[in-house]
Amino acid sequence: MKLHRRRSQATPRTRGQALVEFAIVLPVFLLVLFGLIEFGYMLYSQMTVSNAAREAARAAVVDPDACTIPQLADATARGAATGLTSNFISVSVSPIASCATAPQGTPVNVTVNYTYHTFFPLFFGATFHLSQSIQMALW
Repeated sequence: MKLHRRRSQATPRTRGQALVEFAIVLPVFLLVLFGLIEFGYMLYSQMTVSNAAREAARAAVVDPDACTIPQLADATARGAATGLTSNFISVSVSPIASCATAPQGTPVNVTVNYTYHTFFPLFFGATFHLSQSIQMALW
Protein backbone atom coordinates (compact mmCIF):
# COMPACT_ATOMS: atom_id res chain seq x y z
CA MET A 1 0.00 0.00 0.00
CA LYS A 2 1.29 3.39 -1.00
CA LEU A 3 1.13 6.22 1.48
CA HIS A 4 0.50 9.62 0.09
CA ARG A 5 1.61 12.59 2.01
CA ARG A 6 -0.78 15.46 1.98
CA ARG A 7 0.61 18.81 1.20
CA SER A 8 -0.66 21.66 3.20
CA GLN A 9 -2.77 24.08 1.20
CA ALA A 10 -0.99 27.06 2.82
CA THR A 11 2.48 26.12 1.60
CA PRO A 12 2.25 27.39 -2.00
CA ARG A 13 0.75 30.70 -0.90
CA THR A 14 3.40 31.52 1.71
CA ARG A 15 6.50 30.90 -0.38
CA GLY A 16 7.21 34.60 -0.97
CA GLN A 17 5.97 35.86 2.38
CA ALA A 18 9.43 36.17 3.93
CA LEU A 19 10.75 38.09 0.93
CA VAL A 20 7.84 40.53 0.98
CA GLU A 21 8.21 41.10 4.73
CA PHE A 22 11.94 41.67 4.29
CA ALA A 23 11.31 44.17 1.48
CA ILE A 24 8.87 46.10 3.67
CA VAL A 25 10.97 46.09 6.86
CA LEU A 26 14.44 46.72 5.33
CA PRO A 27 13.95 50.41 4.34
CA VAL A 28 12.49 51.25 7.76
CA PHE A 29 15.32 49.44 9.52
CA LEU A 30 17.98 51.18 7.42
CA LEU A 31 16.38 54.60 8.01
CA VAL A 32 16.42 54.04 11.77
CA LEU A 33 20.00 52.73 11.66
CA PHE A 34 21.28 55.65 9.56
CA GLY A 35 19.36 58.06 11.79
CA LEU A 36 21.09 56.69 14.88
CA ILE A 37 24.50 56.94 13.24
CA GLU A 38 23.83 60.50 12.07
CA PHE A 39 22.50 61.54 15.47
CA GLY A 40 25.58 60.07 17.16
CA TYR A 41 27.98 62.02 14.96
CA MET A 42 25.94 65.20 15.35
CA LEU A 43 25.88 64.82 19.15
CA TYR A 44 29.65 64.26 19.12
CA SER A 45 30.07 67.42 17.02
CA GLN A 46 27.88 69.48 19.37
CA MET A 47 29.81 68.28 22.41
CA THR A 48 33.10 69.07 20.68
CA VAL A 49 31.88 72.58 19.77
CA SER A 50 30.82 73.13 23.39
CA ASN A 51 34.19 71.96 24.67
CA ALA A 52 36.04 74.14 22.14
CA ALA A 53 34.05 77.20 23.23
CA ARG A 54 34.78 76.51 26.89
CA GLU A 55 38.50 76.05 26.26
CA ALA A 56 38.66 79.19 24.11
CA ALA A 57 36.85 81.26 26.76
CA ARG A 58 39.19 80.04 29.45
CA ALA A 59 42.25 80.84 27.35
CA ALA A 60 40.81 84.28 26.59
CA VAL A 61 40.20 85.26 30.22
CA VAL A 62 43.57 84.01 31.45
CA ASP A 63 45.53 85.96 28.78
CA PRO A 64 46.71 89.25 30.27
CA ASP A 65 47.11 90.96 26.87
CA ALA A 66 43.74 92.07 25.46
CA CYS A 67 45.27 92.53 21.98
CA THR A 68 45.82 88.80 21.50
CA ILE A 69 42.53 87.52 22.94
CA PRO A 70 40.71 87.02 19.59
CA GLN A 71 43.65 85.22 17.97
CA LEU A 72 44.30 83.13 21.07
CA ALA A 73 40.62 82.17 21.40
CA ASP A 74 40.45 81.19 17.72
CA ALA A 75 43.61 79.07 17.89
CA THR A 76 42.52 77.41 21.14
CA ALA A 77 39.02 76.61 19.81
CA ARG A 78 40.40 75.10 16.62
CA GLY A 79 42.92 73.07 18.61
CA ALA A 80 40.24 71.78 20.98
CA ALA A 81 37.85 70.86 18.15
CA THR A 82 39.51 67.56 17.35
CA GLY A 83 37.62 65.47 14.85
CA LEU A 84 35.86 68.45 13.25
CA THR A 85 36.77 70.04 9.93
CA SER A 86 38.42 73.34 10.83
CA ASN A 87 37.24 75.00 7.59
CA PHE A 88 33.67 74.98 8.94
CA ILE A 89 34.52 76.48 12.35
CA SER A 90 34.19 80.18 13.12
CA VAL A 91 35.08 81.80 16.43
CA SER A 92 33.98 85.24 17.60
CA VAL A 93 35.01 87.05 20.76
CA SER A 94 33.19 90.02 22.25
CA PRO A 95 33.44 92.63 23.68
CA ILE A 96 37.10 93.36 23.09
CA ALA A 97 37.18 96.92 21.81
CA SER A 98 40.78 98.00 22.23
CA CYS A 99 44.21 96.65 22.99
CA ALA A 100 44.24 98.32 26.38
CA THR A 101 44.42 96.05 29.35
CA ALA A 102 40.83 95.29 30.32
CA PRO A 103 39.95 95.55 34.00
CA GLN A 104 39.52 92.41 36.05
CA GLY A 105 35.95 91.10 36.00
CA THR A 106 35.21 92.27 32.45
CA PRO A 107 33.02 89.62 30.80
CA VAL A 108 34.30 87.99 27.64
CA ASN A 109 31.85 86.13 25.42
CA VAL A 110 33.26 83.47 23.07
CA THR A 111 30.99 81.97 20.42
CA VAL A 112 31.99 78.96 18.34
CA ASN A 113 29.91 78.16 15.24
CA TYR A 114 30.23 74.97 13.25
CA THR A 115 28.49 73.88 10.06
CA TYR A 116 27.81 70.15 10.33
CA HIS A 117 27.55 68.33 7.00
CA THR A 118 25.45 65.17 7.16
CA PHE A 119 26.47 61.78 5.81
CA PHE A 120 23.01 61.05 4.43
CA PRO A 121 21.68 64.34 3.00
CA LEU A 122 18.71 62.70 1.28
CA PHE A 123 17.22 61.64 4.60
CA PHE A 124 18.19 64.37 7.04
CA GLY A 125 19.12 67.50 5.06
CA ALA A 126 22.54 68.66 3.93
CA THR A 127 23.80 70.85 6.81
CA PHE A 128 23.06 71.80 10.39
CA HIS A 129 24.45 74.82 12.20
CA LEU A 130 25.83 74.02 15.64
CA SER A 131 26.73 76.86 17.98
CA GLN A 132 27.87 77.35 21.55
CA SER A 133 28.44 80.58 23.43
CA ILE A 134 30.37 80.79 26.71
CA GLN A 135 30.84 83.86 28.88
CA MET A 136 33.60 84.18 31.47
CA ALA A 137 35.07 87.09 33.41
CA LEU A 138 38.66 88.26 32.99
CA TRP A 139 40.98 87.36 35.85
